[in-house]
Amino acid sequence: MDSNELDLTPKQVNYQNLAENIINKFNLRGIEGYYCIDREEANAKAKRFLTPDCTISWGGSVTLDEIGLIDDLKESDDYILYDRMAAKSAEEKKEMAGRIFTSDYYFIRSGRNTRGFSREMNCHNIVSI
Repeated sequence: MDSNELDLTPKQVNYQNLAENIINKFNLRGIEGYYCIDREEANAKAKRFLTPDCTISWGGSVTLDEIGLIDDLKESDDYILYDRMAAKSAEEKKEMAGRIFTSDYYFIRSGRNTRGFSREMNCHNIVSI
């Protein structure tokens, strides 16, 4: 048992056990998974995959907002963001969908990824939060 595990609440231990189960399922599909104990660690872990000038988009994950990732990305000049909510007209939405589909990184909630959604995406890296 890791010394950090001694400081976990029963709720955190439960989350860690659930995460390990999901991560094992991801591994069977060739997807790396990580468990982060708090929003700061999750935000940092997500950003460590990104490279300067890469293109990034995301699905409707509330978690991305909760950990502050979307705000951090929008405040940075290091990345090119494809925000589906920024498209207003039908033409803009169609153009944005094409960009999103081919983005370098696409952040998605775990539930969609475990149902095979990632196989439909053409982007290079899918990061499940």
